[in-house]
Amino acid sequence: MQQPFIKFSLSVLFFLSVTSKLLAQQDSVLHTSEKYLIVKSISFQGLKQTKESTLLRQMTFQAGSIIASDDLLNELKQSRQNLVNIDLFNQVAVNIEAIEGAEVWIKVSVKEMWYTYPGLSLQIADRNFNSWYQEHNHDWNRLEYGMRFYQLNCRGRDEDLKLVCLLGFSKQFEAGYTIPYFDSLQKLGVKLNVKYTEDKMINYQTEDNHEAVFQDFSTVNKKNFLATIEFKREPGFHFTQKLAFDYSRNRIGDTLLKINPDYFLNGDTLQHFFSVRFTYTVDFRNMKYYPLTGTFFEFYIAKQGFAIHDNVNVLSTTLTLNQYYQLNKKWYAAIGTRVKYSLPAHQPFNLQRGLGYQGDYINGYELYVIDGQQFAIQKLNIKYHLLQFSVKTNSKNIFTKGADVPIGLFIKAFANGGYVEDAFENNMNRLANQFLYGYGLGIDLVTFYDSAIRFEYTFNSEGEKGLFLHADSYF
Repeated sequence: MQQPFIKFSLSVLFFLSVTSKLLAQQDSVLHTSEKYLIVKSISFQGLKQTKESTLLRQMTFQAGSIIASDDLLNELKQSRQNLVNIDLFNQVAVNIEAIEGAEVWIKVSVKEMWYTYPGLSLQIADRNFNSWYQEHNHDWNRLEYGMRFYQLNCRGRDEDLKLVCLLGFSKQFEAGYTIPYFDSLQKLGVKLNVKYTEDKMINYQTEDNHEAVFQDFSTVNKKNFLATIEFKREPGFHFTQKLAFDYSRNRIGDTLLKINPDYFLNGDTLQHFFSVRFTYTVDFRNMKYYPLTGTFFEFYIAKQGFAIHDNVNVLSTTLTLNQYYQLNKKWYAAIGTRVKYSLPAHQPFNLQRGLGYQGDYINGYELYVIDGQQFAIQKLNIKYHLLQFSVKTNSKNIFTKGADVPIGLFIKAFANGGYVEDAFENNMNRLANQFLYGYGLGIDLVTFYDSAIRFEYTFNSEGEKGLFLHADSYF
C-alpha cells in the first residue's frame, strides 16, 4: 500500500497521477429468485503488471463462495472499496457478469496507474505550510530539493521501493522497501527503511510557543541516522497490527549544546537508542483519505530506549477515535478525539511532542508549538457537499490513461479544542496548561477523496483570526 509521500511532496507529474484516480462503477442490478448464490468464477480485465492474487486478497469473497442474494450487491461494493484503498488503479469496477440459476459470474475491470516515478522534488522543511509562509517568512532557504524515485507495485504484488536524495535546508538520504504480505495466507507484511539526515538549521528550543532557530551554514549542526523494520499483520479487512523496531543515532554540535543543554538531556551531544512501537488499528471508514462515513480507532504505544547502553528512556501512548456520519444526502458530520500520555516528565527536547506537529494541532493555532508530555484534542465539523463534477483526460496520457478526474467541493463549519499538560511550564510555553479552542468556516477541494486542499478561516481563544491552508485529509 502506498505511503504518505503521495501527498503533495512529489513532482508535478506525480501529483497529476494521484489526482486522476476515478472509480468508474456501473452499479449491478440483481435479478434472481434464488436465496443463495454460488460465485462460479471471478474474471479480471485490464491487468498488465498487477497479479490477480493481489486483487483477490482485497475481495470479500472468492470463487466458490456462497453468498446470500440480499448481500451480494453489498459484497461487490465493499470489494470495490477495498481495491480503491490499495491505490493501484485509476479506475475500478466490480460487477455481475452473468447469473444462471444459483450461479453468478463476477467481473473485475481496472485501469492500472503509472507505477514508476523518478523526478525532481521540492518540499517545505517546516511543520506545515502556514508555519513556513508566515512564521518563517516563506524563506527559500527552508526548502528541501532533490530527487525521489518510487517504484510502486513491484512484482505486481503491491510492493513499493523508495529512494530519496534531498538537499537544501537539510540533506536527506533514504531507502525503503515495503512488502504487504510474505506468507501463504497473505496476512503478514514487512517494511524496511534506512534514513540519514544532516541539518545546518535547527529548531533548538521553543520561545513564546514559537520555534527558536539556530543556523550556521558553515557547518553541520545535527546528524540523524534511523533504521526501521516494521512487521504488519492484517487478520481482516478492517484490522491492522504493526510492530516496529527502530535504531536511532543522533549527534549535535557543541554550539547547539551550549544554547540548549537539554536538547538531548544531561549535556549529551550523542543520543543513541533502540525503540519498539506497537499500533493496533480498527478502520471502518468508507474512504481512508477523505472519509465521510464510518469509524476509525487506533491505539499506539512506544518505548524509546530499552537496551543496556541507551541514553533515552521515554514511554508514550496515544489513543485516536474518529467517527463520521452522513446526516442526509448532502450533509455530513464528524467528530474526532485524540489523547496522548507520556513519561517521564523531563524528556529530551528533540523527542518531546505536544501540539503543533504534523496532524496534531488546534485550528487557529497552526503557527504555534505547544510542548508538553500529555495532550487531548477534540475536533468537530459539519459539511455540505456543494459540488461534484469530473474532467475527462486524454487516453494517451501515460499517468491518467483516459480516466476522468473527479472534483468535489465541500463547505463546512468546524470547532475544536484541546489541552496540553507541561510539567515545566514557563513563559516560553505559556499556552500549555490551559484550555484552547478554535472555530471557523472552510472549503475543502477534494480529488477522488484521497487528496484534499482545505481553506479555513479560523478564530482562536487568543482573539486571533486568519486564513490557513492545509493539504491533507484531516478534519
